[in-house]
Amino acid sequence: MAGSTASPYEVNDCIPSATIKVIQRRGARRVHPQRASGPLFDAPDIRDAKTRLLRAVRPLDPSAAVRGQYEGYLGADEVAPGSRRETYAAARVTIDNWRWQGTPIFLRAGKALRRSVTEAVIRLKDAPHLQLDGRPVSCSPTLLVIRIQRSWAIVDPLLRSWEREGSPLAYARGSWGPGKADSLVAARGGGHWITSGEEPGMDS
Repeated sequence: MAGSTASPYEVNDCIPSATIKVIQRRGARRVHPQRASGPLFDAPDIRDAKTRLLRAVRPLDPSAAVRGQYEGYLGADEVAPGSRRETYAAARVTIDNWRWQGTPIFLRAGKALRRSVTEAVIRLKDAPHLQLDGRPVSCSPTLLVIRIQRSWAIVDPLLRSWEREGSPLAYARGSWGPGKADSLVAARGGGHWITSGEEPGMDS
């Protein structure tokens, strides 16, 4: 509009003014129009976000986890007879912040699996009532794949519990781990494991 002065937050006309006011109250970084085409996040931003997320993750609960040992492990060189060392782990992760509250997140990692990868795959909620020319349509789910590294503060309680008691479950080489891990997801998340590259619409 002629004669008006644009707010430095109004990079996109689609942003409601109420949203802009919330951003201003929270002291968000000012985004200038001349920087809109460049990256909005730099390395310190990403590092700080990762740190805040890790601090919000609860230590893993042994009752919401499954461990396994691939068949033939005990016959491998330098493995002690009767070893209880797990070669597979799956667990539900709980994040204590408003953004992830109530979201079922599961991690799994192991040796001798179908592919060599450690990842978290998050399925976002589908948009309701998708239509094309007035007809309902279905589409591939929106998945967020995150390559992860171990965080000892999160996994230590689980490892200590497994050291004290029990033994890992056997699973076949080239599989995705013990069948009980499937039950873990079904019982505590109401779904199934999502494997990148094996879901409709995803490339490996």
